[in-house]
Amino acid sequence: MVGRLIHRALIAIALLALASPAWSARLVAATDRAQLAVTEHLSLTLSLYDSDTRLRAEGVAPNVDLTLLTPDFHVGSINGGFRYNAFRNRGRASSELIVELFPRRQGILTIPSFQIDDTTSAPIEIEVRAAADAAAPLVFSRSGITPDAPYEQQQVIAYVDMYYRVELESAKLGGDLETEPPALELLEHYRLPNSERQESVEGIQYNVLRSAWALFPKGTEPLRLYFPDVWVVTRQGEKRRLPHDIATIAPRDLPAAAQGLPVGEVTAEVTAPSATLAFGQAASWQIRLRGAVSSRALPQRLAIATSAGAAPFQDQAEITRQDSPTEVQHSATYTATVVGATAGPIDLAPLRFRFFNPRTGTVEQREQALGGVNVEVKSDTQTTNAAAPPVATTTQNGGLLWPALTAMFGGLWLATVVAALAMWVRLQRVESQNTPIQPTPRPSTRPLLDRLANLLHSQNLDEGIRTLERERGPQAELRTIVRDVQTYYFGAEKAGNETELLQRIEAWARSNPTQQTRTNGSDAWDPRNALEPRSRAKH
Repeated sequence: MVGRLIHRALIAIALLALASPAWSARLVAATDRAQLAVTEHLSLTLSLYDSDTRLRAEGVAPNVDLTLLTPDFHVGSINGGFRYNAFRNRGRASSELIVELFPRRQGILTIPSFQIDDTTSAPIEIEVRAAADAAAPLVFSRSGITPDAPYEQQQVIAYVDMYYRVELESAKLGGDLETEPPALELLEHYRLPNSERQESVEGIQYNVLRSAWALFPKGTEPLRLYFPDVWVVTRQGEKRRLPHDIATIAPRDLPAAAQGLPVGEVTAEVTAPSATLAFGQAASWQIRLRGAVSSRALPQRLAIATSAGAAPFQDQAEITRQDSPTEVQHSATYTATVVGATAGPIDLAPLRFRFFNPRTGTVEQREQALGGVNVEVKSDTQTTNAAAPPVATTTQNGGLLWPALTAMFGGLWLATVVAALAMWVRLQRVESQNTPIQPTPRPSTRPLLDRLANLLHSQNLDEGIRTLERERGPQAELRTIVRDVQTYYFGAEKAGNETELLQRIEAWARSNPTQQTRTNGSDAWDPRNALEPRSRAKH
């Protein structure tokens, strides 16, 4: 009996010993090649068999530490797979990770061992040779900044140039430009459009694709720039990674006289009104300052004065930006308006503006002539205020006929009005039960303003003009007309007459044929259009 029990125990122990290797987890590391050029890449495959653990290099609680590879390799894309066997009690899962590795240098590089649970992979040695095209590489990259030693607040261009002389399937940056301190998000910066050119390097012709950023460093603290790497796939399917680079900017101090001025060259453009101006009307100048400077450096208002020392009316500056592959330019557009209150010339003093020129390291002052207008008093304006001749009146002494006739006809007129009003009220009461109420348009008290609002598709004339100028450029003539109409209705002295102003408005409308006047039938905001079927809008 005892011998039989011992025999059975030995058999169970033997079976367990034979079964234990089949159930133990195994971690295997393998590569698709053992030798490669420094410009090539290899694939590392980590496989975990017969385990209840899944390989994870990303996400929550990763169990594969890929930072062990970074001293000798750049880590590329990561792909994984997972299989699960529901018919086993344990060791049901098998998983793998495939990692692209790009060698950092030549020589014998080692892929270290990895450990998962109680199993460990073996290390692998890789031989990295010099590139066959080292003297004339097919693809390479260069990065840098310009200018090398900028002033604070001066525009700096950071760029990554990719040189290639082989057909490419794709090329993209591995990330975005990064800076510290401060972070790029805290600096005024803009991504510039990509550009392409051709360049000869040591007698070999290359195509060059540039990715660039414009930034404005603030302060004089050194700023470190971290350029992204470049990932390239050739038409033959060869993958290459062009490593990232690091640069440092040490901005120079601005002179005391340049504090608060734009850093960069600034130019001025002026659109002047016509040379003559009618008495009481308004004339507007459009002035634009432009330069490769920070948007915060351009002033909101300009110091402009007339020959009489009075300051013209000014709108707040409108800041716009123009991007090019080489730089960012900001423009500030100002509108200055004067009213012809007295006859004679009105001259605007020359515009003087200053900026700091980083090429010369000095503060420069420019002067731009603005010109002027001559206010003319028209003859009809002079006779408007002339005294009217007295009107002769005649009366009949003691005559009572005219007062009696006047009273009689006045009474008849009043009775007729009362009777008509009563009849109209009764008709309205009857028709109100079956007839919907129709809105009664009010007669306009300012038809010129209504006509301008209809032309500009906006009840706010200033907003309508700004919208039109964004689409078509400066509208000096239209601004002058609007100012004259506003002066006519709200000024202390009326400028011209209503008929003349209406003729000027219609003349402007005819010279702008693409500006279609909306009517009640085509106005999408007209309440009556909500009652019309949608089919009418298609005809």
